[in-house]
Amino acid sequence: MVTELHKAGRPIPDSDILKFVQKSVKDSQDYLYERELHPLFLEKFKIWIQKTNNNTIIGLDDFKELTYVHGTSQSFDNFYFAHNGKRLITLKGDFLYHELSVRRKILHHHYEKNILENGDFMIISVPFSDSGNEPNNLDEILNECEEKNIPVWIDAAYMVMAGDITLDLTYKCIQGISFSLTKGFYGCERLRIGVRMKREYEDDGIDIANSMSMVSAVGCYVGYEIINKYSADYIYNTYRGRQQLLCEELDLVPSKSVIFGLGDKFDKKYDMYNRGSNYRRICLSNELGDMKLDKPELHYYDSKFKWWLEKW
Repeated sequence: MVTELHKAGRPIPDSDILKFVQKSVKDSQDYLYERELHPLFLEKFKIWIQKTNNNTIIGLDDFKELTYVHGTSQSFDNFYFAHNGKRLITLKGDFLYHELSVRRKILHHHYEKNILENGDFMIISVPFSDSGNEPNNLDEILNECEEKNIPVWIDAAYMVMAGDITLDLTYKCIQGISFSLTKGFYGCERLRIGVRMKREYEDDGIDIANSMSMVSAVGCYVGYEIINKYSADYIYNTYRGRQQLLCEELDLVPSKSVIFGLGDKFDKKYDMYNRGSNYRRICLSNELGDMKLDKPELHYYDSKFKWWLEKW
């Protein structure tokens, strides 16, 4: 019986993964001052994410500057700062963090045909935050960004739980990409384990902090342990079958990102899942995992999103 579906994306509550993460956090105490762990994790992660058999990532080898970030959001903050004074363009339904973060500081618009101008900058999630699939017309958008010299950042936070995604990074307008273990591996949400990859070294705040190893040693250790134990396809391969069965039961379309099902936008019962685009993204995580969470924790993110939206 289905009991809990929610709006905000979160990892599948998997007890085995949680126990492994908890053990790794405890073990990390012996490595708090191990300076070689930080670059080792970054190098290993880049190899790990490219070993996927489910997705195709083209051109990642050109992004040679690797840095640890405390979640993908830190890389976005730095990208906003780097392009302060320009107009930020995002797709409708993309990560709400962008609109909330820049609303008093940077001009922001949603993408629509013929809106892009020289002097804009874009952040695009792939897989797309509002569907878990590739964004519609992505190649067309990136070609326009190439023509108009518009810098682009790719948010690949959902890649670790996705299948059948093709991401072409050979467009020169793409300045960087960020990945995260947070959305895929339960227990990592507050550890903030992210990796930023850029074409060029820019000597920005993240670069400086990484050059001095001013990053989370715990995050580096836990991240290193996770990618040594689990493949980049583990979450998708483990839960894809269950996702498809659950979507069939609920009359949803399975997303390419295994934690989501997509509802019919014309069905009013899915209106509460409307994030501003044509999708009705529903997070299935609590029904897929083997742990049942207390309701206050389960609805924490939804209540926060509601509060943010009302305040905004």
